[in-house]
Amino acid sequence: MIKPFNLVILLSGAGSNALNLIGHFHDKTYFDKHTFVSKVISNNPDAKGLLKAQSKGVKTAILNHKDFIRREDFDSVLANLVLESSPNLILLAGFMRVLSEAFLSRIKVPILNIHPSLLPLHKGAHAIEDSFKDASQFGGVSVHYVTKELDSGAILVQEKIPKASNIKDYEKDIHDLEYKLYVEAVLKVLKGS
Repeated sequence: MIKPFNLVILLSGAGSNALNLIGHFHDKTYFDKHTFVSKVISNNPDAKGLLKAQSKGVKTAILNHKDFIRREDFDSVLANLVLESSPNLILLAGFMRVLSEAFLSRIKVPILNIHPSLLPLHKGAHAIEDSFKDASQFGGVSVHYVTKELDSGAILVQEKIPKASNIKDYEKDIHDLEYKLYVEAVLKVLKGS
């Protein structure tokens, strides 16, 4: 009997990583587990990623963080929304919020995030630009477990690439690596579950 494996994706923007994940995992079977993306949730009502997910037949939900005064209140309601789907794995794909203990203490399944640098270098929102400007000849991508500290959880997979000669090409190379590495990370969790 094939076991179900349910993914929930959180995003804030364009959703290219989410779309890549949906394309690879939604309604497919790996390691005797039938995987599906049960929901894509955004804190941004204008996130283009919501429309992309809907176009693939995935349910979406909006929880605007601006409707909440306290971060913990938003995170508590977000946890309720996520738990409605009974996920086995939660994937942050351009979700531009640091999750607090109000969320993390309620979630008992792995939460992964992808970051466009070789962590622990260049944490935060400007990692591609910061990485491109540093003295190293290499940049890269990390997939890590989420903790309440920004970009600080244990690294699940990481890969480096040589830097392109300009920021535009470097950014494209980083995004291409993100698409590959996030799939590898999810497969690693799937295989081990």
